[in-house]
Amino acid sequence: MTTVFLAANASAGSFADPGNWNPGSNKIECLGAGWNGASGNSSIGYSGGGGSGGGYGYTVNQPVIFPAIYFCPLPNQNGSYTQFRGDGGSIPNVTIPPPQVAGNVYAGCGQSPSQAGGVGGSAGWPSGFAGGTGGSGNSSAGYGGGGGAGAAGPHGAGSDGATSVPTLGAAGGAADGGTVSGGAGGATPGAGVSGTQWDAIHGCGSGSGGGSSTVKSAPAPGSYGAGGGGGYTGSTNNHGGAGTASLIVITYTPLVSLAGATVMIMAE
Repeated sequence: MTTVFLAANASAGSFADPGNWNPGSNKIECLGAGWNGASGNSSIGYSGGGGSGGGYGYTVNQPVIFPAIYFCPLPNQNGSYTQFRGDGGSIPNVTIPPPQVAGNVYAGCGQSPSQAGGVGGSAGWPSGFAGGTGGSGNSSAGYGGGGGAGAAGPHGAGSDGATSVPTLGAAGGAADGGTVSGGAGGATPGAGVSGTQWDAIHGCGSGSGGGSSTVKSAPAPGSYGAGGGGGYTGSTNNHGGAGTASLIVITYTPLVSLAGATVMIMAE
C-alpha cells in the first residue's frame, strides 16, 4: 500500500497524478482542524471555553481526475472545510464544501469559542463523524477553563471537553470514538494526546485540559484536529491552548505496467 499525507496550508494545493493510481483500491480521508481554547478574562471575570475538534470524512474506491485540488486548513480558519476534489473542479470558497459527487470528500473544521466552548466540526461526506464541542467556561471568578474537544476519526466522533469547575481545569475530550484519551483536568492540566491511527506521528488528537488556578494557561492538545483547553480567569497569564491542524490521508494499492498491461499489486 502507498500512503500520502497532505499537510495543512493557508491556501489550496494540488495533488498530481502519481502514475499508478488504482480507482478500485483506494481510500481518501479528511480530518478538520481544531481551534484554540479561549483565553480567560480577568477584568470581566470569566474563564475561557475550550476549543473544538475537527470532523472526519472519508470515501473509498474513487476515480480521481488529476490534478486534484485540495484544501487542508490551518487551525482557527472559521467556517472552513478540509476538502479533496477528485471531480476535476476547483475550490471557489474554502467555507463552502465541494459538490457531493464521486471523487470528492470533506469534513468540517472546529469553530471559534468564547466563554462558551466552540462547536465541533461537522461530520464529513460521504461518510464520517463530527468533532467534539469545547467545554464551557464560567462567568464567575475563580473558575478553571473549559476542556478542549477531541477530533473525530475513523472509529467515531470526537468527545466534548468537560465544563468549567471552580479552581481546577476541566478535562479534555477524547478523540476518534474514545480510542485516544483526552488531556486530564485538575490542578495541573494535562496536554492532549496524539493518536497513531495512520502511523507513529499522524493520528487524531485529543483535547487538552483547561487552565487552573495553579497553571493558568492551558497546554497544547494532541495532533491532529484537536481543540485546546480554555484559560483560567483572574490572571494576565491565562491563554487557551493552541488548536492543531487538519490532515488529508490518501491510501491506495498501486497499479504497475508490465509489458503494456496494467496489473494490480495486492497488499499482503
